[in-house]
Amino acid sequence: MDIAPIVGDERMNKMLEGDSGFLPLLKQCRRPLALLAIKKAIERLPIEVIPEGIVQVQQVGSVKEKLKAEKDARRQVADSLDQDARRYILDLQDTIASMDDDPSNDDPYIYQATLQSKGITF
Repeated sequence: MDIAPIVGDERMNKMLEGDSGFLPLLKQCRRPLALLAIKKAIERLPIEVIPEGIVQVQQVGSVKEKLKAEKDARRQVADSLDQDARRYILDLQDTIASMDDDPSNDDPYIYQATLQSKGITF
């Protein structure tokens, strides 16, 4: 699922040009875009270049068993990232639909959850 077709060419161009009126929409696009980029990296890059902690494999056994466990862990992480990205994309679709329904409203409310982890707010 791509973000550009949801946003549309005109809005996408304005966001890429840095139009300040589209900054809230740009911010809403960042999280699913980042999640999809990390998902793609996990699927394609060697495990050695993925930052420590993203894919955790704790398998003791033969090399074949470890490779299978690594493959399963990659798939699970990629699936989880995809599910998270899809939730944000659904929110983005709702925002775009509300903008299309009321073109006079140039400042739509954009819902974004605040995530907190060990005292750090994202």
